[in-house]
Amino acid sequence: MNDDSDADFAIFGKTATQIDDDLAHRNTIIKHGLISDLSDLQLSSNADIATPQSVDDYLAASTPWIRLQSLFFSPLLLQDTELSKTGQRARRMPLIIGGIVAFTVSTVRLVSAYDEFVRSNVLTAWRTPETAKRRAADYSMLKALTLGMSTGIKAIVLTAGCYTFPLVLTAIQGKSSFWENAVGWGSACCLYCINRGRRQMLVAGLIAGVPGLIYGSVNLAVARKLGLTFEDMYRAYSSTLIQRNLQQ
Repeated sequence: MNDDSDADFAIFGKTATQIDDDLAHRNTIIKHGLISDLSDLQLSSNADIATPQSVDDYLAASTPWIRLQSLFFSPLLLQDTELSKTGQRARRMPLIIGGIVAFTVSTVRLVSAYDEFVRSNVLTAWRTPETAKRRAADYSMLKALTLGMSTGIKAIVLTAGCYTFPLVLTAIQGKSSFWENAVGWGSACCLYCINRGRRQMLVAGLIAGVPGLIYGSVNLAVARKLGLTFEDMYRAYSSTLIQRNLQQ
């Protein structure tokens, strides 16, 4: 025994007992996956800490912030998932609708403001053709921009409150419910009436919350039927993420 120990010490620089201890530590490291280079799928049945090997582990470790990032700011490789597409629509739709409404209202107001200016100043002493054109253009542009911007911002608030904000609430709690749309619709209409007083804001929020509650209940039933609830989309997203991480 001593000869073997001396031989091991001569070869490895360690005694047999020290080598056995090192091997035991190595087996512990491999078993628990403490080093990613040693925790191969064939060597370890446990999931890697940095990159979970199962969907259930990923879902259990997810936080509201991770779910919000996955919904609205998913990586490029995962933008073909249904969850990412839903988040992209939720980000773009308020801006698109607000831009369309602002452009339409500005165009209509531009024409009506020009006609309004001409009619109201038809008998003024300074109304020469050149002066009239300049003044009419300034007046029309000011009215069109003012009304277009204010209407566009209101359209963005309404769209974000009715569509985007409910998704934010859903991602925070991690599951689809029937009340998010009621809260979103009520909040949007409440902010829409912010310049009309607190009572009007409260009344508008309560009135809008009723159809929001009905829509949320119907939408939840349809989503469960089609498998498009947040839980379903997030599970599919997690499965795709883990598969592509393993492929890499």
